[in-house]
Amino acid sequence: PELDFGGLPEIWWYVPEERRGDVVTPEASRALVKENGARTGAWAETYGDLRERVEAFADFVAARAETSIAAFGHGDFFELLLRRFGGHDARYKDGYHMKNCEVVALRLDGPAALRAPPA
Repeated sequence: PELDFGGLPEIWWYVPEERRGDVVTPEASRALVKENGARTGAWAETYGDLRERVEAFADFVAARAETSIAAFGHGDFFELLLRRFGGHDARYKDGYHMKNCEVVALRLDGPAALRAPPA
């Protein structure tokens, strides 16, 4: 199948709230991360920001018409996403950090399961 990444913004990674109004180019972002550290200080994504991204992603996928969707990303993101579905699959209840290049198939009854996972 043909993949279209045209809808992906040029800066798709985390940018701290106080820098979102700045002109942040990929080059400037790399320089700031190099200067401040990738996962420390101002450039470390907060748990709240990560949670918001997971919620937005779940809503986006739930609104899709496709019945099979492949998603690629980082382990921290998927750990939080999978934790939402502990009521569907006990493996994910207490968190599950994927191994490098691991594939996980998540089968749900429908879009509602993405929007409102069981407690």
